[in-house]
Amino acid sequence: MQLVYPTLGWLFGLLLIGLGVFIALTPPYIFLSGIFLIFAGLAIFPPFRELLAGRAGVTMTAGMTAISVTVLFLGASIFGGMESGRQSVIKAQEEKLAQEKQSEERRNFIIQEFRENRESVIAEVTDLINGGAYRAALGVAEKYLIAADPELKSLQQMATAELQTVKNAKRTQIVLEKLNGIPVESFEQNLRLYRELVSMHPEIENYLAKVNFYTDKLDEKKRQEKAEEERRNRFKAQFSAWDGSHRNLERLIKQTMHNPDSYEHVETTYGDRGGHLLVRTVFRGTNAFGGVVRNSVTAKVSLDGQILSIIE
Repeated sequence: MQLVYPTLGWLFGLLLIGLGVFIALTPPYIFLSGIFLIFAGLAIFPPFRELLAGRAGVTMTAGMTAISVTVLFLGASIFGGMESGRQSVIKAQEEKLAQEKQSEERRNFIIQEFRENRESVIAEVTDLINGGAYRAALGVAEKYLIAADPELKSLQQMATAELQTVKNAKRTQIVLEKLNGIPVESFEQNLRLYRELVSMHPEIENYLAKVNFYTDKLDEKKRQEKAEEERRNRFKAQFSAWDGSHRNLERLIKQTMHNPDSYEHVETTYGDRGGHLLVRTVFRGTNAFGGVVRNSVTAKVSLDGQILSIIE
């Protein structure tokens, strides 16, 4: 073991010292990380340890060596990470500048190319538009828009408008075919499709009239649904959420019974008659002889739950 530790000290010491020198003196020149690695190598390098013990009288124990090397490694890692981050930022900036320079060169090349061939470019775009090749016309025009030529810009806008007109015509045909298969009562679908037609053809009054028609129909439908919901809520308030009995009718039945305490609700049903409800309650109770009998009462009830009359 006396030879193993010194041998390892020489081996790893020289390795760390050499690595530190390499990192400090070669790109990207992480100098501080290299210095920390050099000191970490010296901490385990036998000649340096002997020199330190002889000159300074400091003997490095195994624990002191381990702590020193660990701290130095951490320092090398921290400074190495910081330098790597800095180098990454510098590299990103250099790449950005290179891209900007390349873009500027490309821009200048296109402008110069257009100036040298302006008449032929204008003629090509015009011929493509006249031939109905709007996409191809846009492809040529947009390539040279950077030259800021007013005539070319006007042609590009013309090709865009014509292409949109073609798209609108195709889409209009599809929408009209869909509308033919949708019933008038489907207000939401009709309204959505007619709104799309108006967005494509704001000059066609019939489409706008259809939008207004279905908007009114949809608003009316929503008002009716709201009124129906409020009406149903008025009904629900009259009945017990526990057993479904009609509160006022149950109260009236108990008032007419021989033994109100024997009242047992069986079921309650009702029908909406427009201006009033027809409510039928089936119940059990004891009669004058003490026997349990089943009976029912049908009453005409107002929408607010008031008993209007007993029908049966």
